[in-house]
Amino acid sequence: MPNFQLRRLLCIPVLMATVLSNTVDARDYNVLVMGDDQNKKALARNTRPFEQVMNAISRNLAEDDFRVIDEVMATGEKFVQGRTRRPKHELIDIAKLIVDPPIDFIVTFTVLAEFEASKSVKLMTLRSSSQIFAVGTNQLITNLQTTPLKNIPTENLCNLRKRCRMKYIGEHAEKLGNQLGAALVTHLRAYVGKTSQTALNERGELGSKQEVSAGIIKAHRFTFEGFSANDFFKFEKSLKNFPGYVNHRIIKLYRFTQQVYYETQALEHEVIRNLHQAVNKGKSTGSIDCSNLLCRIKKYPD
Repeated sequence: MPNFQLRRLLCIPVLMATVLSNTVDARDYNVLVMGDDQNKKALARNTRPFEQVMNAISRNLAEDDFRVIDEVMATGEKFVQGRTRRPKHELIDIAKLIVDPPIDFIVTFTVLAEFEASKSVKLMTLRSSSQIFAVGTNQLITNLQTTPLKNIPTENLCNLRKRCRMKYIGEHAEKLGNQLGAALVTHLRAYVGKTSQTALNERGELGSKQEVSAGIIKAHRFTFEGFSANDFFKFEKSLKNFPGYVNHRIIKLYRFTQQVYYETQALEHEVIRNLHQAVNKGKSTGSIDCSNLLCRIKKYPD
């Protein structure tokens, strides 16, 4: 009988079904689409054309089976809604604070409208750019710039009249969003495909060749409590043998408290399972508590 109690609010049948499946598809990933209007020349997020671009991007991602999370619904009353010109770090902080469901990728986008420098403006150019971030590792996956929509006929002095600008940007916003959305789908698919290889544990620490549902790299933080230095280093050595292992670092090392930064392609429930199996090999008593990529492994006194 296992000596460590696995305390996790997860449905066991669902866990088993997921463990047995090595197929990783877009439905495994939660994507948050956010407008980056920090540049004062960029289209503000409180405008109708901005919403049109965002809706088109979100629709493209959703139609390709990515799980698109609505920022307002996910944050609710936790944040002031409708703010404009937010800095990039604020967007990332918001995404990290969303835990139901946890965000895997942030997609940010910017729209710029340029007019000819003349009082008799007739032509407009629309440019869009985007970035994809992996929330679990703070990794910038890609920068995207789509082909500009050039030589769009407008009206004289349109650049000086907001209503006129919004009218003509709005007429092409959906096309711009579809263009950007298609490019984002391609890059996300490529990234997920690149990192979605079946990981095998061939070193025998936890048994023979265990398969793991390999997904994007996520960073976990393990806190060990009650472990002597000798016990901790024995356990730390075994982390490399977990299926899906990518990298780890010891970030805190005290007498009976240690902390590890751990990167893996394994899904969260698989990480918990591996921790559970590893600590029980030591025939000790204790508990494992995990939530939102943070795990506390506590060893009770013998």
